[in-house]
Amino acid sequence: MITLYQFQPSFGLPNASPFCMKVEVFLKMAQLDYQTKSINDPSKAPNGKLPYITDEKQTVADSTFILQYLINKHNVTLNHNYLERDLAIADAAAKMLENHFYWSLMYNRWLDERYWPITKKAYFGGLPLPLQFIVPPIACGKVKTQLHQQGTSRHSEDKIYQLAFDDIDSISAILGDNHYIIGSEPCVQDASIYAFLANALYPDYDAPLKDRVKQKPNLVTYCDRMRSRYFS
Repeated sequence: MITLYQFQPSFGLPNASPFCMKVEVFLKMAQLDYQTKSINDPSKAPNGKLPYITDEKQTVADSTFILQYLINKHNVTLNHNYLERDLAIADAAAKMLENHFYWSLMYNRWLDERYWPITKKAYFGGLPLPLQFIVPPIACGKVKTQLHQQGTSRHSEDKIYQLAFDDIDSISAILGDNHYIIGSEPCVQDASIYAFLANALYPDYDAPLKDRVKQKPNLVTYCDRMRSRYFS
């Protein structure tokens, strides 16, 4: 049995970490039997981050390497004879969300003062006192340092959100009239693309990233289609 170690569900999502959600979406796409276990302290994970999986005696960390391992170990075929060029486009789209859009999403949740209270309640509201007062500022400080080192938070708020808007517009243009990112059936990279878009679209509060996704009817329909197919 495959065990997926991840954060607890929050924001009405299977997981508020798009990387954790990416792995769970893939497990459902591949129709692999699995169970989940929630971890509150990612420092206990192999790389100090979530997600990771165990499969028999094998432990694999990092969502990219997890998917590669599962594809090879369980002979998963999800790419439906798509052209190599189209699969490369899907891969580039997923990497744009994972390595670029992600940082604006983090800013939205952790550093935008309008939404930090919502994030704090979702992530830390279940902690016992006095940890509810101690842990959130420490965690927020770490995210603030990461965003500064990576460079995103050195921009103005308008520019940070514009970076994300450009990514959303690009994903919408790539998707076009397709049911899934490059065709009529999902490919492996739909797991990541859906996970990131869902993390912007489905939390039950209005925010700039959610508003931008909602302005793209094809992205909303895409997310609803994926949610209905794999999380009905």
